[in-house]
Amino acid sequence: MPLPLYLACGPGETPLDRDAGRRLCRMGYRLTDGGWALLAPEPPELVPPDWILLPGDPMPEESDAPVTAALLARCCAARSCGLLADFPAAPDERSAALAAALGAAFSAQGSVLVLPEAYAALAPKSLVLISSAISGGVFDERLREAAEAYPGRCVLELEPVCALFPLPCADGCGRPLAAPALCALRERGREHFSPELLCRYIALEENETLRIALFDTVETLSEKRARAEAAGFLAAVGLQQELRRLPAGGQSKSAL
Repeated sequence: MPLPLYLACGPGETPLDRDAGRRLCRMGYRLTDGGWALLAPEPPELVPPDWILLPGDPMPEESDAPVTAALLARCCAARSCGLLADFPAAPDERSAALAAALGAAFSAQGSVLVLPEAYAALAPKSLVLISSAISGGVFDERLREAAEAYPGRCVLELEPVCALFPLPCADGCGRPLAAPALCALRERGREHFSPELLCRYIALEENETLRIALFDTVETLSEKRARAEAAGFLAAVGLQQELRRLPAGGQSKSAL
């Protein structure tokens, strides 16, 4: 069996068949502003989710975190599902307090909790999201370092790369490319595969300025998923709509 892939879908979105290791991660749930219960999306679920994706807004006060976490743990236990908390990349006082409280509550309940990497130390028994999107270094080394830092806890977050970078690029941040812009670049530029980044790229030179477009395809993300499995990751997760819009390309015929 391939590495389990949790596809995050909105309330009105039809999930793909649960084959090839696919699981359902349902978006649309939210915390109430008052009692901090977990509310299901409308219409009611036809297919029970394996995981629920919880947005990071609204966020309870620090003093409310333990009660909120206990309620969330009971809600997920009643649904026999795990919780993926889509908290801010940089923890603040509220998100850090809730992450720590969730870690304690879900550990006591024996339920699955998935948190971004920045929160890993706050909930030592939670699963840890590791992004697939890198613009420098070596992808396999990133997986190895994560697996060593969080043994038996890593989940690959499939985030397709699609951006244009100036060279040199000190901060590693590129300008996002929309699908039509990427298609235009692929038509006029010769593309290559980077074995270090595990993505495709096109080098461009205009007015003595060198730029590089990095982008993922169905094949490169499939390869990243396979590499994560080999590195000992437990699962992968991604947005279904985003993954379905991926371009094809490369030599491999594998699919997500």
